[in-house]
Amino acid sequence: MSWTEVGWVYEPHSMKGQLKVALIQRYKNIDLSLFSELQVGDQNFRIKDLKSQKKWWIVSLETLDTRDGAEALRKKPVSLKLQDVQEQVYYLGFILKDKEHNTIGRIVDVIEYDTHKNLIIKTQPKVKIIEVPFVKEWVVKVDENQKYLIMDLPEGLDQL
Repeated sequence: MSWTEVGWVYEPHSMKGQLKVALIQRYKNIDLSLFSELQVGDQNFRIKDLKSQKKWWIVSLETLDTRDGAEALRKKPVSLKLQDVQEQVYYLGFILKDKEHNTIGRIVDVIEYDTHKNLIIKTQPKVKIIEVPFVKEWVVKVDENQKYLIMDLPEGLDQL
């Protein structure tokens, strides 16, 4: 499974090897507490503990326990496993297309219900807001570079 860069190590946080991690804008709403591992530079680590602070995450990693070790990771990129990140972000800002590659609209939000999640789509060219259930099995293709998502939607769902 591939890794997605979501931020960087801003600086060491304490003498115990904690890191102050900043997330890039696109991923700023990711809840790091839902992840068990991350990659800093080209090293993989298991997360031992973390705390959210206004615009930072204070991260403790299992095999990192000295300030010198943390200092060596300063300004290094922080990555998470791609599939896990996609499930967290739900492609916010991506264009949603149907299986024929017709543009339905832009994903502007996600509503989380007890049993499922709906993507909130601002349709194009006739502007209206629709909800589309996020069903992994409906996802045909994701293009991270061009920022679009193709889904095999049930007939008429994009017409609601």
